[in-house]
Amino acid sequence: MNKVLITPLGTSPGVVYTALKSTNPDTCIIVTSEKGAEKINEIAEKSDFNLEKIKIIIFNNPFYGFEEIEEKVKEIIPYLNDAEEIYFNLSGGTSFLQYVIGKIKESVNVKNKSFFAVDKRDVIQQKENPYVLGEWIEVN
Repeated sequence: MNKVLITPLGTSPGVVYTALKSTNPDTCIIVTSEKGAEKINEIAEKSDFNLEKIKIIIFNNPFYGFEEIEEKVKEIIPYLNDAEEIYFNLSGGTSFLQYVIGKIKESVNVKNKSFFAVDKRDVIQQKENPYVLGEWIEVN
């Protein structure tokens, strides 16, 4: 089965770590900014996930890059052509990047599920050690 994870990434890697560990996808598409992308190698290493299976979609304006959405969605769709199941992580990143994930979800006709990655620890603990498996909650 070809499973794809689509997730936003801000500057806190714990959300993507939990998403990767909880789904073990064949492909992971990370929607992020240049600054967020700096964390991807570390996230892959900490989650024991093959970096080559990660596709990075970078928004120049991760806060309100509405003019970028159409182009970026077109960039993502080819990675979904042979997907049998898609996991959409609705948590993490900026509010705008979460909006983008919703737009991508509207563009697919493949079996999919939406989730939130939740870390109930104190924010200071999350920053000190982001690589702790949080909860993966389905919200479909």
